[in-house]
Amino acid sequence: MAAPSVAVDNLNPKVVLNCEYAVRGEIVIHAQRLQQQLQTQPGSLPFDEILYCNIGNPQSLGQKPVTFFREVIALCDHPCLLEKEETKSLFSADAISRATTILASIPGRATGAYSHSQGIKGLRDAIAAGIASRDGYPANADDIFLTDGASPGVHMMMQLLLRNEKDGILCPIPQYPLYSASIALHGGALVPYYLNESTGWGLEISDLKKQLEDSRLKGIDVRALVVINPGNPTGQVLAEENQRDIVKFCKNEGLVLLADEVYQENIYVDNKKFNSFKKIARSMGYNEDDLPLILASLVMNPPKAGDASYASYKAEKDGILQSLARRAKALENAFNSLEGITCNKTEGAMYLFPQLSLPQKAIDAAKAANKAPDAFYALRLLEATGIVVVPGSGFGQVPGTWHIRCTILPQEEKIPAIISRFKAFHEGFMAALEAHHRHTGSLLHSAFLARSPHLTSLTYIAGSIAPSPAANEMLRAAARALTVSSLNPKVLALADHHLGGLVARRAQSMQQELDANPASHPFSEVLALCNHPHLLDRSEASFMFSSDAITRAREIGIEGLRDAIAAGIASRDGLPSYSEDIFLTDGAAAPVHMMMHLLICGKKDGILCPIPSHSLYTDSMVLRGATLVPYYLDESRGWSVNISDLKKQLDGARAKGIAVRGLVVVNPGNPTGQVLVEENQCEIVELCKNECLVLLADEVYQENIYTDQKKFNSFKKVARSIGYGEGDISLVSFHSVSNGYYGECGRRGGYMEVTGFSSEVRGEVYKVASLSACSNISGQILMSLVMNPPKVGDESYPSYRAERDSILSSLSCCAEAMVSTFNSMEGMTCNKAEGGISVFPSVRLPPRAIEAAEAMNTEPDVFYALRLLESTGIVVVPGSVFGQVPGTWHFRCTILPQEEKTRQIISRFNYNSMPSSMDSLRCYSPHTILIPKTIRSRNLIRASMDSSFSGPESKKAPNSVSFTSKVNKVYEDKSMGILCYTDESGELICEGFDEGPRLTWQDMEKINREKELKAEEDRRERMMRIGVAGIDWSSLRTAVSKPVSMGEELKK
Repeated sequence: MAAPSVAVDNLNPKVVLNCEYAVRGEIVIHAQRLQQQLQTQPGSLPFDEILYCNIGNPQSLGQKPVTFFREVIALCDHPCLLEKEETKSLFSADAISRATTILASIPGRATGAYSHSQGIKGLRDAIAAGIASRDGYPANADDIFLTDGASPGVHMMMQLLLRNEKDGILCPIPQYPLYSASIALHGGALVPYYLNESTGWGLEISDLKKQLEDSRLKGIDVRALVVINPGNPTGQVLAEENQRDIVKFCKNEGLVLLADEVYQENIYVDNKKFNSFKKIARSMGYNEDDLPLILASLVMNPPKAGDASYASYKAEKDGILQSLARRAKALENAFNSLEGITCNKTEGAMYLFPQLSLPQKAIDAAKAANKAPDAFYALRLLEATGIVVVPGSGFGQVPGTWHIRCTILPQEEKIPAIISRFKAFHEGFMAALEAHHRHTGSLLHSAFLARSPHLTSLTYIAGSIAPSPAANEMLRAAARALTVSSLNPKVLALADHHLGGLVARRAQSMQQELDANPASHPFSEVLALCNHPHLLDRSEASFMFSSDAITRAREIGIEGLRDAIAAGIASRDGLPSYSEDIFLTDGAAAPVHMMMHLLICGKKDGILCPIPSHSLYTDSMVLRGATLVPYYLDESRGWSVNISDLKKQLDGARAKGIAVRGLVVVNPGNPTGQVLVEENQCEIVELCKNECLVLLADEVYQENIYTDQKKFNSFKKVARSIGYGEGDISLVSFHSVSNGYYGECGRRGGYMEVTGFSSEVRGEVYKVASLSACSNISGQILMSLVMNPPKVGDESYPSYRAERDSILSSLSCCAEAMVSTFNSMEGMTCNKAEGGISVFPSVRLPPRAIEAAEAMNTEPDVFYALRLLESTGIVVVPGSVFGQVPGTWHFRCTILPQEEKTRQIISRFNYNSMPSSMDSLRCYSPHTILIPKTIRSRNLIRASMDSSFSGPESKKAPNSVSFTSKVNKVYEDKSMGILCYTDESGELICEGFDEGPRLTWQDMEKINREKELKAEEDRRERMMRIGVAGIDWSSLRTAVSKPVSMGEELKK
């Protein structure tokens, strides 16, 4: 049997060895195990629930082409509708039932929360059931990874498979440019194979084999094969026999099969049907061990016969597909009727890909214009008719052939007008080229104008990349921190034929001309034929917001969302902001990765990053092979930025040959919770300006400020206030709906404001952003509302203001209580939480605990966090995840749990920090298991590699078992019936030969505590002394609004 094509040792080491998102790492994995144990064995642990204080997930709150889908989404988004009687008359019964089932599977019963990184288990179960029903073979929910569209899934696989430029991916030509762009961006080699146009875009195995062998002879390690079925842009549906050949080829050659199946529902011919590659592989007898397979799929569990919505759902679905089939046929016939155009039958997907036989004069004219001939044709078509298509050169094609991609998506009533315009243009284009030389653009334009004087407007869907007005006034270009020549060449090498490329940009400029002068172009609308289908599907937020918010979202449109955000920024800063500077994104992580793609060319490029900081930045740098240049925040000065240390780290890195490209600043801090003072911000701006660094400002917690002595100032405002304009400093600000008082983590909405970049650099930013088509519309809407919330006089203002103030007051209250509690504990100190959603206390651990952690091959703060979890059920994130000064130990604890939960957290923390617990840490030894006489004959003792008994009696316990800790090291005491060993996870276990109940080390601790009643009384007295047992939370809220510290209030 051939070696598997994907294994840990042949994955990208940047991902497998160096990258870890520890907020979802060891601690949380163990918490999930304990959660399962609590569910299956209630009472087996010394607590009854897990309290997640580890991640910024502050709320659990709860989209219309196909009515059923939108109904379910609307109900999930606004769960309170399920409680209203009127809902039964507005929504179908099965939509209500489905929404109820889905909400029950979501933590917190709402869609505004972070989910498992793989996706919500209940939803993955439903998708797996849909796949099983489709294929007739089992599907496992653990194999499903839910993503923001197919693009992130593709990028993930490229990151995993592509280790360097010698790793290649077999990719069809023509193909959707997502694949070629992703391969280029991740530094791999594109190995093209050509689809056979003469056989209906069939995949020729002989050509595939030839391309593979040629690449291997050149030293390319081909890792995978991309297949798109139904095809994009070609519209073909592969025959089952062809699919079998592909599966066998991948199996024999040890290739991962990357199957793009996103158009599986769109089949328009009776003689073919969609078969998933998984189904084909299983039908051939291949299982998971034989063929690694990654699929990108669509909606998998629609209404079924008998459901209340089934009739309307089927009517809508059939109506859509039948209309698409009619449109495809009409366009196909029209293209084939024209001189110089041939078009294969559209069997599936949403596109036609006709071939153009262009006259030599057209090719010469395109060459003179420095354009590909099909791009030249598409521009002329746009100029003459307003029809937007995509040049085939953007997808790849056999050299010497030219194509265009045309969608079949415009409404059916518009198809005749499209055909009429296209025919008139093409006939005039061909006739003019027969009679004239290459300067025919204006002649054709005039000729078409004479034929169509009634055309006066422009319609299209595209993004804008024009620079803001201020950007045009840059005077210091030579001193910019970021120029085209300094960008990642992988980005510059990307083809500019993407769907947001040359043709779409020209359409944008024409729209601007029409807005200024409606008579400047001879047509009424541009018919959008070539855009991503889901861009046409505008999400409605019908039940998410109040009536004024809904109206605003419907009226302003996608361009208006950026306008609203720019207006909100301008209101916040008191300075102009331009929508052209705003890039809407899926949260804040996506734009961070974009900027790293742009800034990082290799390991000699570095980014200054604060320590401690969120792991997003360090992991993004690791993935792109950059050098992290750390600078330490000053804990003794409230986690401020020490400029002298910053300069020292910068100079030290440059002395080592590192080209430092940017500086990351997180304000308010995460995990530290500090708010930078304006003077400190001015120093940072000056440093970036003088050292030509891009300032990457993470400002996602800007609304969460809990101190009257400080306020949030954006770095853009600070830079402008000291006289620096766009030409002086390059600045990127990140914001997100996941954070702040709104906490809509599951919505994945965010933006970056890009200022101080030239139009050329801005174009490259847009190119990278366009690889994912667009961010989700719901997130865009919500981001615009966050930056432009209800105002005095709006219907929603009173309730909005009350909700916001209540959330912020509660967060401030919890922060004060936690800080005061931590500072009252032995061995802990904690800076005041001024902003953000977390505190970051320092823990002074005893030497024995540090030694024990080292013996367990773990960090001391991880050791502490695991002990805390085992003892109390509280989940925190060890400080080593975020970085810290060597020799210091911390943990991050969020202030997000509700107030009643915060009381439990504080109580449990105090219990765990009792002198007996600290004594346990001081006396801890990983080499000794102490077995009390009272339980020595019990069946099983799980000791978790620690001495669970810290009292005097336990230290004197007889017959203790001692040995060196080592996996599978065995100790036997046959006289006592005891067998001790460590399992695969390194956990120490003692088993008895006698039958009896299973005991954990917590059980042993409980037995020991029964003998220490006096210590228990001391603990209670201590709790009363620090005020935890009797905190007056209403008075704490009052204290928050006064200049009296929480500590003083607690002392009262």
